Amino acid sequence: MDREFNRGDKVYIRDFPWGKPLNITGKIVGFLPNDSYNVMLSSGMNEGKIVNFKSWSLIREKDVRRTESGEGIPLEE
Repeated sequence: MDREFNRGDKVYIRDFPWGKPLNITGKIVGFLPNDSYNVMLSSGMNEGKIVNFKSWSLIREKDVRRTESGEGIPLEE
């Protein structure tokens, strides 16, 4: 089975499916059926908790461009 993310990948959570990344980060810690992943959150109110997300709710840290002000900029721009 081909997965989009690997264990240990640092990811950002998106605000809605395929939307802009929020300032909430986490690390992939496990795989679930139906293209879902367990993510240990490393920022935000649920820091330290493991939450499951669909793949379309996640984006790799290296795929997100950031400005000095901290706002996310989509790669297409």
